[in-house]
Amino acid sequence: MEVTTKQAWRRSHRKELAAYQHAYRLAHKEEYSTYRRSWERAHRLKIQDRVNQIKLEHGCHKCGFRGHPKALDFHHVGGKTLEISKAVNRMWRWDRIAEELMRCEILCANCHRAGHGSISSDEGGMD
Repeated sequence: MEVTTKQAWRRSHRKELAAYQHAYRLAHKEEYSTYRRSWERAHRLKIQDRVNQIKLEHGCHKCGFRGHPKALDFHHVGGKTLEISKAVNRMWRWDRIAEELMRCEILCANCHRAGHGSISSDEGGMD
C-alpha cells in the first residue's frame, strides 16, 4: 500500500495531533458530543443495514423464509466467539463481524426455536 505525503506527516506528528484533538474535544465538549452521537447512530445503522441485507438475501436455511430481517436469526454452527447483535451495537469492525457471520447459518425464528427446543431429543435437533 502506497503511503501518501499526508499519511506520512500524520504518522510523524501523531502525538501532537492527539494532543490537539483532545484539547479541541474539551473546548467544544457539547458540540463534539452531539456530533459523536450522530456519527455513532449513523454508523450503527449502516452496519445493521448490511446485516439485514445478508439476512434477506439468504433467507432461512431450512424453510426459505425471507419475509422480514427481524424474523431471521443467526444460528452459530460450531464455535461462537461473539454475539452478532452485540458486535453491531458496539460498532465492531465489519471484517470481524463478517468473520463471525461465516460461522452462522440463517434460520427463521420458528425453525431456530424448534431446532433448539429439540436439541435434547434425537429427532429434528440442530446440528
